[in-house]
Amino acid sequence: MITAEQVRELFDYNPETGVLTWRKDRRNITVGSKAGSIHHKGYRWVSVYGNKIAAHRLIWAWVHGEWPKGQIDHINHVRDDNRISNLRDVSPEFNQKHVKAYKNSTLGRPGVTFVPDRSKWRVFVGRTHIGYFKCLLDAVAARLRAEQERGYTNPEHPSNG
Repeated sequence: MITAEQVRELFDYNPETGVLTWRKDRRNITVGSKAGSIHHKGYRWVSVYGNKIAAHRLIWAWVHGEWPKGQIDHINHVRDDNRISNLRDVSPEFNQKHVKAYKNSTLGRPGVTFVPDRSKWRVFVGRTHIGYFKCLLDAVAARLRAEQERGYTNPEHPSNG
């Protein structure tokens, strides 16, 4: 793994735009060109010394002088928005939980969905099933309790608003 110092030698970073650019000429790459490319899941990846590294991890190392301890979460859920103000180092458990509601969600909140054949609301946090509830308010309260028990409560999280 390359060091944060090497990341700073190879790249320039604009925190306002979130764009990582090359500082040095490399094969088929000119100084100032945007680093990496978008892959099928929407994240930007950069090839460095034969290794593909997520741009958001390179940016974290560039800004903070060290590699993230956990996973990098894009606060606004836009996978190519690599402004440092949109990135945070979180545990894998928190990152799994910090997801947008599915497009087909009847409620529009992550972790609470209506199950028609049971006529109940199903609650889950990440991959953990919490239970079924007849009342929507009980389901939402159970979701919030489960988040708090797991230490997931965060004022920026969509299910806390």
